[in-house]
Amino acid sequence: MEAIGELAGGIAHDFNNILTTVMGYTELAMIELMPDSDPKMSTYLQEIYQGGRRARDLVDKILTFSRTEAIEAENCSLMLEVKDIVKMLRSSLPSSIEIRIDIDEGLPEVFIDKSFLQQMLMNVCINSRDAMPDGGTIYIRGRSRSVRGEQCDSCHSEFVGTYVELSIEDTGNGISDSILSRIFEPYVSTKEEGSGLGLSMVHGIMHRQGGHVKVDSLYEDGTEFRFFLKPAEHTGVKMPLEPYIDISKDKQNTQKHILVIDDEVSLVYFLKELLQKKGYVVSVASDSHEAWDIFSSNPDKFDLVVTDQTMPGLSGVQLAAKMLTLKKDLPIVLCTGYSDIVDEYNIRQYGIKGYMAKPIDSKELLRSVKALLQEAD
Repeated sequence: MEAIGELAGGIAHDFNNILTTVMGYTELAMIELMPDSDPKMSTYLQEIYQGGRRARDLVDKILTFSRTEAIEAENCSLMLEVKDIVKMLRSSLPSSIEIRIDIDEGLPEVFIDKSFLQQMLMNVCINSRDAMPDGGTIYIRGRSRSVRGEQCDSCHSEFVGTYVELSIEDTGNGISDSILSRIFEPYVSTKEEGSGLGLSMVHGIMHRQGGHVKVDSLYEDGTEFRFFLKPAEHTGVKMPLEPYIDISKDKQNTQKHILVIDDEVSLVYFLKELLQKKGYVVSVASDSHEAWDIFSSNPDKFDLVVTDQTMPGLSGVQLAAKMLTLKKDLPIVLCTGYSDIVDEYNIRQYGIKGYMAKPIDSKELLRSVKALLQEAD
């Protein structure tokens, strides 16, 4: 998992830079296109933008699959999450294995950490794959269940209440009785190779989220895992964000000078144009040492800095530290496609006030820049 995380992080950094450019210039094209002047072209651009959003979400799924730390749970649609996970899983399964999904309409949303749900579902399905070397079927079902005193096969405690039941059943070899009672132990396995079934992770995930597990298996006649997930207390449909942004110039902005730094040249010039459309004066640098030379020659010239984290030479954090020695209250927005050093929760220990995950959301960036400048004033 650590190796997968390293690989995913490297891919995410470069890919999120590309996505920022694709989605950013698409937004600029939509801004330049007069409303209703060409409905077909507007539709094309919206589809490009939405495709970028789906690519962004896919990168995030790859990253969250490799994380083990607790991330805040949220309401999510079981149907949508399962469909997305199955798309990722499909490439890991041979064509001789069929996946059938049967999830009841109108299920309440579940309250769970999406990354944990992804890890759990993929882990169990990979075990099902290994139990069906000659092919077979994986059934994924979802329904509401009122439970009256069942015993969890993982924590062995009784549980009652209303749950959303997610079941994963295969037509594989099944699990023998001698192993079935120990499947949640770390190194217990039905496989000749490997260090275990990985179900100790499933045990941890389910109980961290307040859920429970039941397992039914007959040797040489398939296995079914039933996960009892907590329904969300409040459900609702989240409306997709509109890609359009208010790009009208603000006269106050013409007095503000922003330095933008990123080693991805196309991204730098997208950010420059975006900020200039809002009226800001913008200088750019595509190299951290060049950025330092520009800034150090006249620190008072700049009101705010937007910088990438991962760059040749100085990192964003290192560059920020040097800049803050010359102008201690300088607002800095740190952008990153992926970093295991900084995140939105620990940036202030470096003296950095703003954080943006790539691909950069234009509206969010403009809001952050405006708020930081107002705070500085």
